[in-house]
Amino acid sequence: MALPAAAGSWTAWRGDGTGQSPEQNFPTEWSDTKNVRWKVPVPGYGWSCPVIAGDKIFLTTAITEKQQAPLRKGPGGGEDAPDVMYRWEVHCYDRATGKLLWNQKAAEHKPRSGNHLSNTFASETPVTDGERVYAYIGQVGVFCYDLNGKLLWSHDLGAYRTQGNWGTSSSPALEGGRLFVLCDNAEKSFLVAFDAKSGKELWRVSRSEGTTWSSPIIWRDTARTELVVMGSGYNRGYDLASGNELWRCASERSVSGGGGGSFGVPPSGGPRSGGPGGPPPSGGKSKGPPPGEKSGDAKSKGKGGDTKAKSGKTGSGGCKASPVATAEMLYVGMSPKITATELGPLWAIKPGASGDISLKPGETNNAFVAWFRMDAGPHFTSSVVVDGRLYTFPPHDRGVLSCFDAKTGATIFQEPLPGASAFKASPCAFDGKIFCTDEGGTAFVIEAGPKFKLLAKNRLDEMTWSSPALVGGAIYLRTVSHLLCIGGENFSADPTTKKP
Repeated sequence: MALPAAAGSWTAWRGDGTGQSPEQNFPTEWSDTKNVRWKVPVPGYGWSCPVIAGDKIFLTTAITEKQQAPLRKGPGGGEDAPDVMYRWEVHCYDRATGKLLWNQKAAEHKPRSGNHLSNTFASETPVTDGERVYAYIGQVGVFCYDLNGKLLWSHDLGAYRTQGNWGTSSSPALEGGRLFVLCDNAEKSFLVAFDAKSGKELWRVSRSEGTTWSSPIIWRDTARTELVVMGSGYNRGYDLASGNELWRCASERSVSGGGGGSFGVPPSGGPRSGGPGGPPPSGGKSKGPPPGEKSGDAKSKGKGGDTKAKSGKTGSGGCKASPVATAEMLYVGMSPKITATELGPLWAIKPGASGDISLKPGETNNAFVAWFRMDAGPHFTSSVVVDGRLYTFPPHDRGVLSCFDAKTGATIFQEPLPGASAFKASPCAFDGKIFCTDEGGTAFVIEAGPKFKLLAKNRLDEMTWSSPALVGGAIYLRTVSHLLCIGGENFSADPTTKKP
């Protein structure tokens, strides 16, 4: 089953992908001065999130001279590859003090692809198994180190154009001694698995998909353990050992462009009413995009240039958020709407599926799709499931938190978050509470329950796109320039210590 991250560790992005910690007694109030145990500068820039094994914290960064900080907002398209040297580093910090224990140069050269001015060249989060740390850096390579910083193996996976020159952000996944890396792009998309210890490539499968920024997740469900990967054409489940496709469900391309089922879309900020919705406009048995075309493919022109897909439709880039799962259900959602001010389609998928489980015209469920609605899928931030409720934070500046019944998809509540700006970091949950930090650095702490209750609103005044790590009564948060440890009275620097 899908279990929250083990106490004393936060080994990957969102811990184990659920964003939940089994621990209690984390602080719910903080500021630039209150409950900040330590704060250290991080050179360069990167939106990779901190991961933790025992007393060590790991993250990546990209460094160059006269470096400009990422923008909160920028042009629609990205920039061409800069003609300057960059150095990509993997850093290890002491969890108790924030002291830099080691940093290793993974690569040093000019970037081989473009990027958006709000993205960074180090946005993928590392993963660790407690013996080694694995850092995948898009368009640069994958690097494996021991916990003392010794390079054990590495692979250059190539550099490829991305939709709109928006860059990369898909973090690797680790399970059963295998490292999984997704490299979806506008030229040659693929999914690859490596032996985690030796670095030997175990399998590689090509994907008829355009650029994907979401991360693959390990779904430990009631039927089996599988790898789930989103795509604009299809969401898919893969066998861990062979890379064989287990199932597929038609995705963004089947519902974008209008139409589709809905539980009712209200005026901005208004409540939604539950109830069954209509179908997506298509979603039958198509096996992929037309020959020679990839879903979401784009001809990037740089300097905020073309974000048009080859089909002539606006390239929305819906696959930014990542799936979230419990043992009983998988939730795969996205927001392909170019305005990015509304939630998009979301599919709730049951365990044990095989073959093509796409919804047919007129359907909102079938044998393996428990429910579907057009207005529940997140844009940037991934959702979180707590006690049978699915929480989705708002895209961009809409400022409304949506809560759905995880079993049926019915709306439980939809409430505004006062003063919220855009959300790019994903939410985490602990001890009956949920919190998410907006891009301005303000964290909203919400009670996990059937009624909306804002418990605290904490401001750091630094741009924040990275999701936090929760270990030992402390919240480890990366802002645009710093790594912070936020800990209350139950903060423990010893990973083996459990406080009541």
